[in-house]
Amino acid sequence: MRDLQYRVGIGFKTELEVGECTIYRHDASTPEAPVWIFAFRFTRNTDGKPETRRLPINPGTDAPGDPSRGWGLKRVSAGRWQVTPSIKCLERVVGDDGKKVDVETWHDNVEIVGVPDDEPWTKGH
Repeated sequence: MRDLQYRVGIGFKTELEVGECTIYRHDASTPEAPVWIFAFRFTRNTDGKPETRRLPINPGTDAPGDPSRGWGLKRVSAGRWQVTPSIKCLERVVGDDGKKVDVETWHDNVEIVGVPDDEPWTKGH
């Protein structure tokens, strides 16, 4: 996994296609202290089924620092943001004994592409 195509709009929280992602404000958050959720959809390497994962994020941070505060997002260039430090997907790999096992594999340097400049979470970055 290298890039995830950004899909605009809070209505897409649960309607993502494989390879798409979105960022939306958590329903219980307040405008003064928003909680942002990063949702992405991928195909599991284990059984070929699509899966959506949701992570709390801190837009504009290079690294999450305190893991309880979530992941960070770093602006790379116009329309491109990098998820830091990494995200994990369910994959099937060959173990030391030669058998296939399902593991959660971390993907580093994943970028979100196609992000409009007017998204609320991008303000000030």
